Amino acid sequence: MTTPPAPFRRLHLTHRRQLQDYEPVTIEKLNGLSIEALYSLAEKVGLDLPVGLEPMFIIGELIEAFDEDSKDRRMAGHTAVHIEEKKFSGSELDEIDASLDAAACIENRYNETNLQVLVRDPGWAFVFWDIRDEELETLQLDSSFGGLFLRVIEAPGSTEATQFDVTVGRQDSSWYIHLPEPDTWYSIELCAKKTRPVTLAKAPLVRTPGMLSEATFAAMDEFSTEMAILSGIATLDVMPASVSSTARIMDEFNV
Repeated sequence: MTTPPAPFRRLHLTHRRQLQDYEPVTIEKLNGLSIEALYSLAEKVGLDLPVGLEPMFIIGELIEAFDEDSKDRRMAGHTAVHIEEKKFSGSELDEIDASLDAAACIENRYNETNLQVLVRDPGWAFVFWDIRDEELETLQLDSSFGGLFLRVIEAPGSTEATQFDVTVGRQDSSWYIHLPEPDTWYSIELCAKKTRPVTLAKAPLVRTPGMLSEATFAAMDEFSTEMAILSGIATLDVMPASVSSTARIMDEFNV
């Protein structure tokens, strides 16, 4: 059972039938408002509530205020009662809620051709991309267009550079790619399959981090070494940093 914060007094929710003159204000409508909207409405009706209250207590105070206001005005025979009650109509509550809860949404896409790469660990990277609608439409109308692929270039610009391609679907917008070597630079491009492949977008160069093994402890500072030991790495079957994940997998299958 939730206990109201001291010294705030216990509130008793008024039954909905007592609010019939305030339709369409209902407990259900108040329950649907955000905490900011409830505080805003409380201030509007002249309630000075402490911060940090749970919604149920604020709603109780609001309903009690509506009920007391209705009784006072009817006893005084106030002819403008309906005008005042209109202040608490559902439409105004909706406006308060909408204004406080509305926030700018992040666009799902920006209709720009681009490619980005996020390296996850020494062996994997997350690649995501987008193609401008007009550019994609032009490609699809080209009879030589055979789909999309990602070109991964290892150690670009060096004499040891190698590359491989990863085919992706036309509706895809992201892919996980295995990068064979740790502590290595990679270049990744989004390409279109045509008579001569066309590069649509190229991501900035990324570098995979080096792999951690017992052999690397000597190069660490004292604190990092202690953290690595506490991680339990010494009890794991950790391969030497010079051996790639791909090589180890192939060895296990005797290929």
